[in-house]
Amino acid sequence: MSHGPLPYDARRLGYFMAVCEHGGISKAASAIGVAQPALTRQIQLLEQELDIQLFRRSGRCAEPTDAARHLLERIKPHMAGIERALAELREDASQQALAKKEAI
Repeated sequence: MSHGPLPYDARRLGYFMAVCEHGGISKAASAIGVAQPALTRQIQLLEQELDIQLFRRSGRCAEPTDAARHLLERIKPHMAGIERALAELREDASQQALAKKEAI
């Protein structure tokens, strides 16, 4: 198993998920607090990295392609697992810091 750098940025995959869930880049940008041009650029970079069109754009809508729906289905459980693991790490660190403070 390789432990080197992942080929795709997890943040970019999260942005991709947000666009899928919100049905458009503008709506997703507003919901996640990212500037629309920055979000558009991140989606374009992901599409370039994958060499796949992920969305059919028309006006303010961004409809996921079949490839995007497949990708979303495959990464969603993994991204949720990463989020849970990070939350657990933060909680553990918080509890350790509190225990140190109480020991003083």
